[in-house]
Amino acid sequence: MGAYDQMRPIAEAYGLPPTGDPTLELELEGVKMIVSVDLNSGSVVGLTIELRTHALPEIELRRETETDIEGKDRGINRELQLGDSEFDPLVYIETHASDESVSGVLAEHRHRRAFLTLIEHCGHVYLGDRGVRVGAGTEYFEVERFRLLGDAMAELVSIPRVPLGPPMPESSRGVAVIALLVLLFLVSLGTVIIGFGLYPPLHWGLPVIGGVSGFVLWFSTRWLFARAVSGHATSFRRYRLAVVYAFFDFILLGVGLPVTLNGALDAPPVRRRTKITAVKPGDDVTHTKLAPFAAGEPEYDVTFNDASHTLSVGDTAEVAIGRGFLGFPWKSGEGQAWSGTH
Repeated sequence: MGAYDQMRPIAEAYGLPPTGDPTLELELEGVKMIVSVDLNSGSVVGLTIELRTHALPEIELRRETETDIEGKDRGINRELQLGDSEFDPLVYIETHASDESVSGVLAEHRHRRAFLTLIEHCGHVYLGDRGVRVGAGTEYFEVERFRLLGDAMAELVSIPRVPLGPPMPESSRGVAVIALLVLLFLVSLGTVIIGFGLYPPLHWGLPVIGGVSGFVLWFSTRWLFARAVSGHATSFRRYRLAVVYAFFDFILLGVGLPVTLNGALDAPPVRRRTKITAVKPGDDVTHTKLAPFAAGEPEYDVTFNDASHTLSVGDTAEVAIGRGFLGFPWKSGEGQAWSGTH
């Protein structure tokens, strides 16, 4: 292909023809190392290096963050410690593989030093059924920088084979919590769609009260999610994902469920007439404000299908209004409106 000049110096440094191909195949002590360009919309944004060893457990090695430390301190996520005072504090091991498999892969000191080098320059190292993989920025097309990664990969040629047994059985609990929260999200979203589609409230009092109640419930029960995944998550990110899902679940359910119950459990709505006191044209609709139907009632905001925007102040409107099971009026159907001379 010859289109990627960034690859030529690396090819020459490793004794290959400088063709500028997007992929180079090197051999390190009989093990293939594949170097390829990373593209984004046709532009080169970095490179990927894959060392095709033998099948390894699915493991992500990355820099340990304050979030990881917080999760471990709170007992939410668990991580294997290798007893290496240099490796353990700097590297977070994220995996569902057994401790036996992980400790086997990382047993040798020189391999851990190689992983530290790769993490320092690349941020993440991925192990899996095709071997070891890293990604790096465009600055690593420079030969001297690339050699840092290449030499570290060369150290991993002898990475040991380990049993690829089943994942830790307890790791499924975090997944179950997320799955349950996703299901609850769909149910909550359904209540919002049904409530506002079939029983739209005439003012925002009920949705606001419900949303605030949902937030308070979420805020006061976050510890439950920590307890649910405590010691069963492979990273603190799963706990945080559960908390985020729960936030939207409780807010949506707090808004949608009261609106739905307010209309679904109410007596049949009654058609009532009043005057339009204000209009605001919209796309194919007209937003109106209706005068109170009776003394002591508020004005109501009602939207009519009115593509020609013919409605005006003083026109008559007739809408079916439900009193609301929870005491909040709601509108049934589209309603009608016509000029005062109709």
